[in-house]
Amino acid sequence: MKQSLRILLLGLVFAVLAAGLVFAYLKMRGERDLEASAEAPVIAPSRVTVTPAGATVRLDLETQRRLGVQIAVLNRTIAPDEVTAGVRVLDGANLSELLAEVRAAEAAFEATRSDHERKRKLAESGQNTSASAVETAMAAMKKEEINLGTARAKVVAAWGPALAARRDLAALAESLLRREQAIVRIELLVTDRLDTPPKHAALERLDGFGAAAEFLGPAPSSENPLSGRSLLYLVPTQAEALVPGTILTARLARAGNESAVWLVPRGAVLRYAGLGWIYVQRSEEMFVRHEIALDRAHANGWVIAEDPGVPVVVVGAQSLLSEELKARIQMKD
Repeated sequence: MKQSLRILLLGLVFAVLAAGLVFAYLKMRGERDLEASAEAPVIAPSRVTVTPAGATVRLDLETQRRLGVQIAVLNRTIAPDEVTAGVRVLDGANLSELLAEVRAAEAAFEATRSDHERKRKLAESGQNTSASAVETAMAAMKKEEINLGTARAKVVAAWGPALAARRDLAALAESLLRREQAIVRIELLVTDRLDTPPKHAALERLDGFGAAAEFLGPAPSSENPLSGRSLLYLVPTQAEALVPGTILTARLARAGNESAVWLVPRGAVLRYAGLGWIYVQRSEEMFVRHEIALDRAHANGWVIAEDPGVPVVVVGAQSLLSEELKARIQMKD
């Protein structure tokens, strides 16, 4: 009897446990099904359509207003045909050192010349000065005269005859040391057609820095076989931003050659993937990224040879590029 009761109790325990497990399984399954049937996250439609011609960004008028997008038709202007050349800022310390050598040579020459003149006059007046002493003084003077010529020739060789002949060369050297002015060397290629060096050149740097330069004269010839003429230009202002050795780009106008171009404001230009771009408006809400060549800078931006024919985004172009890149990331995901 006790044995049968024990078996019955064990059976009831196992039954309760089994029922508990079944209930727990059903509850977990129900929760999982509820999660699976929950509303999927809403993904906003992409504002970007990628086509073989490029990326098209669609923005409604409210979004354009919020992003501050402004458009304008490019202005047509007349610009001179230009040569673009490499520029290097020269070290004014070198000129000062060479001028110091010239001044030392001048002092030495003047001292030996005075000594020779004094001994010559003593000999002519019959005083106690031998002919050999006069000859020795003359030889010393000739030696210092040669040294002076060599020192002056070094200036010409390093900086060119036009610069070496300047009356204010010493003052110019001091201003170069104080970074009040700068001298740059413009290297033209042998293929560059530039009959007459222009009086002014526009200097530009990749970080957007720009300065005007004035023609000084021809520079000493370059050892680079690809180089044509080399020209020296003086930068009278903003020289504090031109560290010796800095590389820039120069634009020199060809006299008598002008062409019609279109001015792209600086704020409209984007640099992406190593190229220059603008956004053009194809419709009220559609903008297309368009490549342009950044090879002709202007004081207010860049000039291009062809009119896009449609308005250009002049404010907010970076916001459009951000929208495009954000959409591309979402597409990859």
